[in-house]
Amino acid sequence: MNYWVAIRPDDLSAVFVGEELTALTRPEASAAVQDAIDDVTAIVRDAVAQNLANILPDGALIPRSLRPAALDMIAWRLLKRYALAITDERKQAAAEAAARIAEVRTQKQLVLDATGKLPIQPASTPAIIAPDPAYGNDGPGLYPIP
Repeated sequence: MNYWVAIRPDDLSAVFVGEELTALTRPEASAAVQDAIDDVTAIVRDAVAQNLANILPDGALIPRSLRPAALDMIAWRLLKRYALAITDERKQAAAEAAARIAEVRTQKQLVLDATGKLPIQPASTPAIIAPDPAYGNDGPGLYPIP
């Protein structure tokens, strides 16, 4: 299974049906649809990149677990752009999608890497601060006398 996937215009059938899907798959709408896909892909990748443990694969790939949220965000943008019917369910889906992406951004929700494993969070190592004789703060007894 691919844990990171690309969103294509064909994927819009998961959030649109009937006349809406027909309107958005017309050739003259392809540039706007691709712009919305690219924008949301960048937003999702940016949110994932906020966790330093995540390694983003090359290309316009997003985690499969965030694909439904990304599609809801794309649907919201396209509905507003083309002044299509915006229902309360779609508003709620877009709000939930934005909240899910915000959780990923703040590292409250982790995503699988390209191999299907959770990334190992970077640990902080304490810094050892010792007196430096070059600056005259070498107290007596800190360094052995040869």
